[in-house]
Amino acid sequence: RGAMIGRMMDAINVARDDLCITHCVFWRPPSDSTLKDNEIKICQPFLLKQIELLKPKFVLCFGNAPLKSLLNNDSGNPPTINKIRGTWQTGQWNGALENTIMPTLSHDIITKNPSKKRLVWNDLQALYGRINNGKTL
Repeated sequence: RGAMIGRMMDAINVARDDLCITHCVFWRPPSDSTLKDNEIKICQPFLLKQIELLKPKFVLCFGNAPLKSLLNNDSGNPPTINKIRGTWQTGQWNGALENTIMPTLSHDIITKNPSKKRLVWNDLQALYGRINNGKTL
C-alpha cells in the first residue's frame, strides 16, 4: 500500500529520514472498512501529542480520517478532503503553526480513480515549494 505515493514523494526529493509517517488510527479496521468516528477520536490525543513532540515543519495529510484528527472543528461537521485538498490548513495541537498542513487525497482514492493522481501531484508540488522556499520542480 502506498507505493505510488512513495514514488511521488521520491520525485519531489523528500528523504524518508525527513518525514514522520504515521496514521490517525493505529490499527487496520476489520475488512479494511472505513474508519469510524469513535476510532479516530480514541487515537486523536496520541496523534496530536506525537506531532506536538516531533514538531514537524509541515504535515501532509492523506484523506478524510486524518482531517478529522488534525483540524479544529467546532462546528461538528469536519471539512471533506474534496473541499479543502490542496489548501494549506492549521492543526489543533499545541504550538501548531498556521498553514502547515497540506491535505491531499488518500492512496485508495487515487488507486480507484487514477485521473486524480494529478491532484495529489499538485499538492506535493506545493509542499515541495514550501520546503524549498518557493522553488518549483
